[in-house]
Amino acid sequence: MSDEVTILASPKQSSVRVRLPEEREWATVRAIVRQHHARTVFSDIPFSDSKFDAIEQQARYPAPNQCLIVAEAKGELVGLAWFSAGEYIIGDGGLMTTTHLIAVDTERCSRFLSAKVFMRLIRGIVLWSESRNAKHVLIHVTTGAAIKETDRLLRAGDARCIGGGYVVSVS
Repeated sequence: MSDEVTILASPKQSSVRVRLPEEREWATVRAIVRQHHARTVFSDIPFSDSKFDAIEQQARYPAPNQCLIVAEAKGELVGLAWFSAGEYIIGDGGLMTTTHLIAVDTERCSRFLSAKVFMRLIRGIVLWSESRNAKHVLIHVTTGAAIKETDRLLRAGDARCIGGGYVVSVS
């Protein structure tokens, strides 16, 4: 596990450090995910502590094909990313990483620091993916908020748009 932390980020490289979470940080992880949920188009759906508990158990004891990383700035936990690697759904081989969640604590981070944390988390996902020989990283932007800003950040990080997420509300 410590090799993985070293791969993800060195504190000397940036004021934002990306690493695996520590045992004492799960309450903060939950708070950041809860805050993230409140900013999404799905905020009318009550946050589920039991569903988060299940995700937390997966993240605490991950299978080799999944990972949760956290971002720290100024000694505080300010972001996280949860992702997993698997094969392309209708092809053999073609390992790729699917990003399930990227959340940044916008209450503790300025716009500039939020962008920096987001980009460092993306870099952590890419490095982890390279260590698994994944050829692609999929990032699904489904929050319904800050879409243009997120697109700009992702494109600045050499991501390219391959489609889009849409929601159809059913009454």
